[in-house]
Amino acid sequence: MILDVDGTLVDSNDAHAQAWKDAFAEAGVDVDYGQIRRSIGMGGDKLMPHVSGMSKDSPEGTRISNRRGEIFKERYLPHLRPFPGVRELVERFARDGHRVVVASSADEDELGPLLEAAGVSTLIQERTSSDDAEHSKPDPDIVQAALKQSGAEPGAAIMLGDTPYDVAAATGAGIRVVGVECGGWSRQDLSGATEVYKDPAAILAAYDASVFSRLKSGPASGPAASRGHLSGTAHRATFPVGIMLIALGITLCVRGLAHRGRIRTPSESQLGPHGSAGLGPLERAELRTLITRTS
Repeated sequence: MILDVDGTLVDSNDAHAQAWKDAFAEAGVDVDYGQIRRSIGMGGDKLMPHVSGMSKDSPEGTRISNRRGEIFKERYLPHLRPFPGVRELVERFARDGHRVVVASSADEDELGPLLEAAGVSTLIQERTSSDDAEHSKPDPDIVQAALKQSGAEPGAAIMLGDTPYDVAAATGAGIRVVGVECGGWSRQDLSGATEVYKDPAAILAAYDASVFSRLKSGPASGPAASRGHLSGTAHRATFPVGIMLIALGITLCVRGLAHRGRIRTPSESQLGPHGSAGLGPLERAELRTLITRTS
């Protein structure tokens, strides 16, 4: 399970847009809030030239970008809340045996607090941020990095995201994507997603009929898995019986050898220090052979 964070787990898209607006305004750059809002979900390296024509790597672009991060963490991050059902949904993923990895365009120093705000930081096995990718969303680099960290093949992964940029990134990485509308984008905007839901709570309510329940990312499912389960049950049931039969076979073999005189009844001088009978080298070798063969 590859999860976006902003707008997917945490209601933060408006806050990100306002932080950008504030940072541009402080620098004397007038940028339309609506244009910024529609660009949230892109990496900052793509958002800045898209809304202002300014490169993030330029001296002014670097100052604005850094200031945006400060404003976001100081003014908006402490007030963010998760969408309904977020923790319960991620717990369901974990309970079903799915590995959960985050693929976010957020900066690494913001990602940890965002996961804390979502209430899922302890449930995430791996995470990738803008620091782990050469190109940000909608390019597939971040999703590919998440796949690499998880060790999963594209066919064994699903991404959950809220923007067309998530859909493009997942599709570019060759994996399915499920969309949520809680980030502000509509079902039509998320065209290309396998399924679209209102929010994480809606996914949870329809989970058993969703693509998530059919993902073979934990214990296998379906007829083949049922046969394997029955086979495994039979194996576990017969294993103790097999051990008993081996022990019984060895006992009978030993008795047969003793009956034929191959193992001698020990005299008192042949008893070990605890009164147990000892076996000669030949008998011990024969017993070892019997044990090996029956095992």
